[in-house]
Amino acid sequence: MATNPESIQFPTIKELGLDLLELTRLQKMWTILKPFILFGLYFYFSFNEYWVLAVLTIVFLLFVTYVSTSHDLVHNTLRINKGLNNVLLSVIEMLVLRSGHAFKICHLQHHRAFPDHSDIEGASAHMSFIRTLLEGPFYFFRLYRWAFKNPKITDRNWMILEGIVFLLYVAAALLFYHLFPQLLFYFICVQVGSWAYPLFTVYIPHNAKGIHPVYQTRAFRGPVISTLFAHHNYHLEHHLYPMVPHQNWKKLALRLDPYLLRANINIIKL
Repeated sequence: MATNPESIQFPTIKELGLDLLELTRLQKMWTILKPFILFGLYFYFSFNEYWVLAVLTIVFLLFVTYVSTSHDLVHNTLRINKGLNNVLLSVIEMLVLRSGHAFKICHLQHHRAFPDHSDIEGASAHMSFIRTLLEGPFYFFRLYRWAFKNPKITDRNWMILEGIVFLLYVAAALLFYHLFPQLLFYFICVQVGSWAYPLFTVYIPHNAKGIHPVYQTRAFRGPVISTLFAHHNYHLEHHLYPMVPHQNWKKLALRLDPYLLRANINIIKL
Protein backbone atom coordinates (compact mmCIF):
# COMPACT_ATOMS: atom_id res chain seq x y z
CA MET A 1 0.00 0.00 0.00
CA ALA A 2 1.21 3.52 -0.75
CA THR A 3 2.99 5.07 2.23
CA ASN A 4 1.42 8.48 1.74
CA PRO A 5 -2.21 8.32 0.57
CA GLU A 6 -2.36 12.08 0.17
CA SER A 7 0.23 11.83 -2.61
CA ILE A 8 -1.96 9.56 -4.73
CA GLN A 9 -3.07 11.40 -7.85
CA PHE A 10 -5.22 10.01 -10.62
CA PRO A 11 -5.82 11.61 -14.04
CA THR A 12 -8.95 13.55 -14.85
CA ILE A 13 -11.52 11.95 -17.12
CA LYS A 14 -10.39 14.36 -19.84
CA GLU A 15 -6.83 13.09 -19.50
CA LEU A 16 -8.00 9.48 -19.65
CA GLY A 17 -10.11 10.18 -22.72
CA LEU A 18 -13.57 11.66 -23.17
CA ASP A 19 -14.40 8.76 -25.48
CA LEU A 20 -15.01 6.80 -22.26
CA LEU A 21 -18.22 8.80 -21.82
CA GLU A 22 -19.56 7.95 -25.27
CA LEU A 23 -22.02 5.21 -26.19
CA THR A 24 -23.48 4.40 -29.57
CA ARG A 25 -27.22 4.72 -30.13
CA LEU A 26 -27.41 0.93 -30.42
CA GLN A 27 -25.69 0.48 -27.04
CA LYS A 28 -28.15 2.86 -25.40
CA MET A 29 -31.17 1.17 -26.99
CA TRP A 30 -29.97 -2.31 -25.98
CA THR A 31 -29.30 -1.16 -22.41
CA ILE A 32 -32.85 0.18 -22.12
CA LEU A 33 -34.60 -2.70 -23.91
CA LYS A 34 -32.93 -5.61 -22.05
CA PRO A 35 -35.05 -5.37 -18.86
CA PHE A 36 -38.31 -5.21 -20.84
CA ILE A 37 -37.32 -8.22 -22.97
CA LEU A 38 -36.42 -10.27 -19.89
CA PHE A 39 -39.62 -9.22 -18.11
CA GLY A 40 -41.67 -10.37 -21.10
CA LEU A 41 -39.72 -13.62 -21.35
CA TYR A 42 -40.49 -14.48 -17.71
CA PHE A 43 -44.22 -14.36 -18.34
CA TYR A 44 -43.86 -16.25 -21.63
CA PHE A 45 -41.87 -19.03 -19.94
CA SER A 46 -44.03 -19.15 -16.80
CA PHE A 47 -47.35 -19.25 -18.65
CA ASN A 48 -45.95 -22.10 -20.75
CA GLU A 49 -44.64 -23.81 -17.58
CA TYR A 50 -40.95 -23.63 -18.47
CA TRP A 51 -40.19 -22.92 -14.85
CA VAL A 52 -36.41 -23.34 -14.92
CA LEU A 53 -36.15 -20.85 -17.78
CA ALA A 54 -38.56 -18.53 -15.97
CA VAL A 55 -36.38 -18.50 -12.84
CA LEU A 56 -33.20 -17.98 -14.86
CA THR A 57 -34.87 -15.06 -16.60
CA ILE A 58 -35.57 -13.44 -13.22
CA VAL A 59 -31.92 -13.90 -12.22
CA PHE A 60 -30.77 -12.09 -15.35
CA LEU A 61 -33.45 -9.44 -14.92
CA LEU A 62 -32.35 -8.67 -11.36
CA PHE A 63 -28.80 -8.27 -12.63
CA VAL A 64 -29.44 -6.06 -15.65
CA THR A 65 -31.70 -3.70 -13.71
CA TYR A 66 -30.04 -2.79 -10.41
CA VAL A 67 -26.39 -3.05 -11.38
CA SER A 68 -26.67 -2.32 -15.09
CA THR A 69 -29.49 -0.38 -16.77
CA SER A 70 -30.92 1.23 -13.64
CA HIS A 71 -27.41 1.99 -12.44
CA ASP A 72 -26.67 3.84 -15.69
CA LEU A 73 -29.91 5.78 -15.28
CA VAL A 74 -29.04 6.73 -11.68
CA HIS A 75 -25.77 8.26 -12.88
CA ASN A 76 -27.35 9.48 -16.14
CA THR A 77 -24.43 7.94 -18.04
CA LEU A 78 -26.71 7.17 -20.99
CA ARG A 79 -26.83 10.96 -21.43
CA ILE A 80 -30.49 11.11 -22.44
CA ASN A 81 -33.17 13.67 -21.69
CA LYS A 82 -33.52 14.17 -17.91
CA GLY A 83 -37.31 13.70 -17.92
CA LEU A 84 -37.07 10.49 -19.94
CA ASN A 85 -34.24 9.32 -17.69
CA ASN A 86 -36.49 9.76 -14.62
CA VAL A 87 -39.38 7.90 -16.23
CA LEU A 88 -37.22 5.01 -17.36
CA LEU A 89 -35.55 4.74 -13.94
CA SER A 90 -38.94 4.45 -12.27
CA VAL A 91 -40.48 2.04 -14.80
CA ILE A 92 -37.46 -0.27 -15.13
CA GLU A 93 -36.92 -0.62 -11.38
CA MET A 94 -40.65 -1.21 -10.91
CA LEU A 95 -40.32 -4.18 -13.27
CA VAL A 96 -38.58 -5.82 -10.31
CA LEU A 97 -40.81 -4.10 -7.75
CA ARG A 98 -38.25 -1.63 -6.42
CA SER A 99 -38.26 2.15 -6.15
CA GLY A 100 -35.93 3.59 -8.77
CA HIS A 101 -35.85 6.99 -7.13
CA ALA A 102 -35.08 5.59 -3.69
CA PHE A 103 -32.22 3.75 -5.39
CA LYS A 104 -31.00 7.01 -6.94
CA ILE A 105 -31.08 8.93 -3.65
CA CYS A 106 -29.29 6.21 -1.69
CA HIS A 107 -26.75 5.36 -4.37
CA LEU A 108 -25.66 8.94 -4.97
CA GLN A 109 -25.33 9.33 -1.20
CA HIS A 110 -23.18 6.19 -1.24
CA HIS A 111 -20.80 7.85 -3.70
CA ARG A 112 -20.69 11.04 -1.65
CA ALA A 113 -20.33 9.55 1.83
CA PHE A 114 -18.82 6.03 1.86
CA PRO A 115 -17.50 4.78 4.28
CA ASP A 116 -19.26 7.22 6.59
CA HIS A 117 -22.24 5.79 8.48
CA SER A 118 -24.52 8.30 6.76
CA ASP A 119 -24.27 5.99 3.73
CA ILE A 120 -27.28 3.70 4.17
CA GLU A 121 -26.59 1.74 0.99
CA GLY A 122 -23.04 0.90 2.04
CA ALA A 123 -23.90 0.00 5.64
CA SER A 124 -23.24 -3.71 5.04
CA ALA A 125 -19.55 -2.93 4.47
CA HIS A 126 -19.34 -2.37 8.25
CA MET A 127 -21.14 -5.62 9.07
CA SER A 128 -20.02 -9.21 9.52
CA PHE A 129 -20.69 -11.79 6.82
CA ILE A 130 -23.58 -13.32 8.77
CA ARG A 131 -25.07 -9.92 9.60
CA THR A 132 -24.90 -9.02 5.91
CA LEU A 133 -26.84 -12.15 4.97
CA LEU A 134 -29.48 -11.32 7.58
CA GLU A 135 -29.73 -7.80 6.15
CA GLY A 136 -30.85 -9.13 2.77
CA PRO A 137 -34.64 -9.44 3.33
CA PHE A 138 -34.87 -5.90 4.73
CA TYR A 139 -32.31 -4.13 2.54
CA PHE A 140 -34.49 -2.41 -0.05
CA PHE A 141 -37.20 -1.56 2.46
CA ARG A 142 -34.55 0.20 4.60
CA LEU A 143 -33.31 2.11 1.56
CA TYR A 144 -36.85 3.19 0.68
CA ARG A 145 -37.59 4.30 4.23
CA TRP A 146 -34.31 6.22 4.53
CA ALA A 147 -34.73 7.93 1.16
CA PHE A 148 -38.35 8.86 1.85
CA LYS A 149 -37.43 10.47 5.20
CA ASN A 150 -34.46 12.37 3.73
CA PRO A 151 -35.40 16.08 4.07
CA LYS A 152 -33.32 17.06 1.03
CA ILE A 153 -35.03 14.84 -1.55
CA THR A 154 -37.03 16.18 -4.47
CA ASP A 155 -38.25 12.76 -5.64
CA ARG A 156 -40.86 12.07 -2.95
CA ASN A 157 -43.77 12.11 -5.42
CA TRP A 158 -41.99 9.55 -7.57
CA MET A 159 -41.44 7.38 -4.50
CA ILE A 160 -45.09 7.62 -3.44
CA LEU A 161 -46.17 6.51 -6.92
CA GLU A 162 -43.65 3.65 -6.88
CA GLY A 163 -44.85 2.56 -3.44
CA ILE A 164 -48.46 2.51 -4.65
CA VAL A 165 -47.55 0.42 -7.70
CA PHE A 166 -45.70 -2.04 -5.44
CA LEU A 167 -48.74 -2.43 -3.17
CA LEU A 168 -51.11 -2.78 -6.12
CA TYR A 169 -48.97 -5.53 -7.60
CA VAL A 170 -48.88 -7.45 -4.30
CA ALA A 171 -52.66 -7.08 -3.95
CA ALA A 172 -53.23 -8.29 -7.52
CA ALA A 173 -50.86 -11.24 -7.06
CA LEU A 174 -52.77 -12.38 -3.99
CA LEU A 175 -56.24 -11.63 -5.36
CA PHE A 176 -55.71 -13.43 -8.65
CA TYR A 177 -53.49 -16.22 -7.34
CA HIS A 178 -55.82 -19.03 -8.45
CA LEU A 179 -56.06 -17.62 -11.96
CA PHE A 180 -52.51 -16.34 -12.42
CA PRO A 181 -50.11 -17.93 -9.87
CA GLN A 182 -47.26 -16.63 -12.05
CA LEU A 183 -47.77 -13.19 -10.52
CA LEU A 184 -47.16 -14.35 -6.95
CA PHE A 185 -44.33 -16.64 -8.02
CA TYR A 186 -42.67 -13.67 -9.71
CA PHE A 187 -43.04 -11.53 -6.58
CA ILE A 188 -41.50 -14.22 -4.36
CA CYS A 189 -38.57 -14.87 -6.73
CA VAL A 190 -37.82 -11.16 -7.13
CA GLN A 191 -37.89 -10.58 -3.38
CA VAL A 192 -35.71 -13.59 -2.53
CA GLY A 193 -33.30 -12.78 -5.36
CA SER A 194 -32.89 -9.24 -4.03
CA TRP A 195 -31.66 -10.58 -0.70
CA ALA A 196 -28.23 -11.16 -2.28
CA TYR A 197 -27.60 -7.49 -3.06
CA PRO A 198 -26.02 -6.45 0.27
CA LEU A 199 -23.54 -9.31 -0.07
CA PHE A 200 -22.59 -8.95 -3.73
CA THR A 201 -22.87 -5.19 -4.23
CA VAL A 202 -21.68 -3.92 -0.83
CA TYR A 203 -19.93 -6.43 1.43
CA ILE A 204 -17.68 -8.09 -1.18
CA PRO A 205 -16.55 -5.11 -3.32
CA HIS A 206 -16.03 -2.57 -0.51
CA ASN A 207 -13.51 -2.07 2.29
CA ALA A 208 -14.85 0.31 4.91
CA LYS A 209 -11.47 0.39 6.69
CA GLY A 210 -9.57 1.84 3.73
CA ILE A 211 -7.67 5.02 4.61
CA HIS A 212 -8.06 6.55 1.15
CA PRO A 213 -10.83 6.28 -1.51
CA VAL A 214 -8.62 4.11 -3.74
CA TYR A 215 -8.39 1.54 -0.93
CA GLN A 216 -12.07 1.62 0.02
CA THR A 217 -13.26 -0.30 -3.04
CA ARG A 218 -11.70 -3.53 -4.29
CA ALA A 219 -10.35 -4.08 -7.79
CA PHE A 220 -11.20 -7.41 -9.44
CA ARG A 221 -9.74 -8.85 -12.62
CA GLY A 222 -10.14 -12.03 -14.64
CA PRO A 223 -11.82 -13.08 -17.91
CA VAL A 224 -14.35 -15.39 -16.26
CA ILE A 225 -15.65 -12.93 -13.65
CA SER A 226 -15.63 -10.14 -16.22
CA THR A 227 -17.75 -12.21 -18.62
CA LEU A 228 -20.16 -13.48 -15.98
CA PHE A 229 -20.69 -10.04 -14.46
CA ALA A 230 -20.61 -8.03 -17.72
CA HIS A 231 -17.61 -5.97 -16.54
CA HIS A 232 -19.27 -5.06 -13.22
CA ASN A 233 -16.20 -6.41 -11.45
CA TYR A 234 -14.58 -3.02 -12.13
CA HIS A 235 -16.07 -1.49 -9.02
CA LEU A 236 -13.05 0.55 -7.96
CA GLU A 237 -12.90 2.12 -11.40
CA HIS A 238 -16.58 3.03 -11.14
CA HIS A 239 -16.10 4.71 -7.78
CA LEU A 240 -13.20 6.75 -9.11
CA TYR A 241 -15.03 7.75 -12.31
CA PRO A 242 -18.80 7.37 -11.78
CA MET A 243 -19.54 9.35 -14.94
CA VAL A 244 -18.33 6.47 -17.14
CA PRO A 245 -21.11 4.10 -18.34
CA HIS A 246 -20.70 0.45 -17.38
CA GLN A 247 -20.16 -0.59 -21.00
CA ASN A 248 -16.81 1.27 -20.93
CA TRP A 249 -15.52 0.11 -17.54
CA LYS A 250 -13.18 -2.50 -19.03
CA LYS A 251 -11.63 0.14 -21.29
CA LEU A 252 -11.38 2.48 -18.30
CA ALA A 253 -9.65 -0.23 -16.24
CA LEU A 254 -7.00 -0.80 -18.90
CA ARG A 255 -6.15 2.90 -18.94
CA LEU A 256 -6.08 3.06 -15.13
CA ASP A 257 -3.92 -0.02 -14.56
CA PRO A 258 -0.58 1.89 -14.54
CA TYR A 259 -1.93 4.31 -11.92
CA LEU A 260 -3.30 1.46 -9.78
CA LEU A 261 0.10 -0.24 -9.87
CA ARG A 262 1.85 2.95 -8.77
CA ALA A 263 -0.61 3.26 -5.88
CA ASN A 264 0.12 -0.38 -4.90
CA ILE A 265 -3.53 -1.35 -5.24
CA ASN A 266 -4.14 -5.01 -4.47
CA ILE A 267 -5.66 -6.50 -7.64
CA ILE A 268 -7.83 -9.52 -6.87
CA LYS A 269 -7.55 -11.94 -9.80
CA LEU A 270 -10.20 -14.60 -10.24
